[in-house]
Amino acid sequence: MTLPIGLATEMLKKGQSYRQRYSTCVIMITMYDYFGDGKAIHKITSRSQDGHKYPDKQTTYLIYPYGDLTGLPRDLQDFLKLLITERPTSDGEFITMVKEFMISIKTSGKMRYDFMRLQDKLMDAYEEAYEEAYDEAY
Repeated sequence: MTLPIGLATEMLKKGQSYRQRYSTCVIMITMYDYFGDGKAIHKITSRSQDGHKYPDKQTTYLIYPYGDLTGLPRDLQDFLKLLITERPTSDGEFITMVKEFMISIKTSGKMRYDFMRLQDKLMDAYEEAYEEAYDEAY
């Protein structure tokens, strides 16, 4: 789960080495409990198989909003609850801002159009890949 090379190298100026890039934080929100342990958040850093830290300066947070929220900051708990139920337990400044942003996305005609076009392309690619796999198997 590292930043794709294209994105990572775009952070560099011409002539800089990969090790000179800035630290990055990738946040992945998934509706699947990737590790199957029920935790809401996993912090992932790069390490070799024998435990040596790999200096890619990237930290990934894998967030599962259905996981155990115990011990997380209240704003983060409310944000995760907002993702899955659209009903957080409070209306703090951060949650109010996120709710307003969600409304603007849902009511944006252009955003909905672009999303539907992307969905169509993904479904076409899925169907094409399925047909190719089926043809190869039989």
